[in-house]
Amino acid sequence: MSDKQEADERFERERVEAERRLTEERAAANERLLEEREIAERRVVEEREFATAERLHERQAGRAAVLLGYVALLRRNLPLIEERNAREAPSPTWVTLEEVARELVSGAHVDAPMLGNAEVEERYRTLVHLFLSVRQKDCEVTPGKTVGDLRNYAKFVKLSLIALVEGTELPKNEGQKHPHLASSGDRAQWHPSHIPPDFDDEATLDPHDPQFRPLP
Repeated sequence: MSDKQEADERFERERVEAERRLTEERAAANERLLEEREIAERRVVEEREFATAERLHERQAGRAAVLLGYVALLRRNLPLIEERNAREAPSPTWVTLEEVARELVSGAHVDAPMLGNAEVEERYRTLVHLFLSVRQKDCEVTPGKTVGDLRNYAKFVKLSLIALVEGTELPKNEGQKHPHLASSGDRAQWHPSHIPPDFDDEATLDPHDPQFRPLP
């Protein structure tokens, strides 16, 4: 083989090797580009999901704050239910309870559906239904017992709303879902089957609660 032939073969091998390296480099560059694109797309999706979750949380917090105010209003006026003129329009007691009812019902129509949680919405709506039922003239009110049942269920609803906003587990209740007003005098006072950690502490905020104890 002549020197020229050897040079031509060497050149051809080098050319083939250069093309192979170039092909591999292009493939590697395309692979990197594809990975970077996928990472960028995932980041956009994650940022969009985070923004959506933030908006949902802000909406939940705002709506829950309104409902917490209505629950506090209910608890503050619970003792009025046992007054003789509570269901006699237009007595001052009746007027006050009518205002409470309007606020509670407004929350059930406007704010509760925007919580984004069917279980908490149902618990709030049940509280409203219980209060409206107690205000009916044919509903028998057992002194101490009826108000106590409503107070405990209101605590349960309040702690459910707080758990929703904080992103913690909702208070559990695997027993009687809500107080039975028709048999209010025949049963022990209603409590959720699993007492939430802060349930008893709620008494410190309600001087009408039998468990309330003044600080020494």
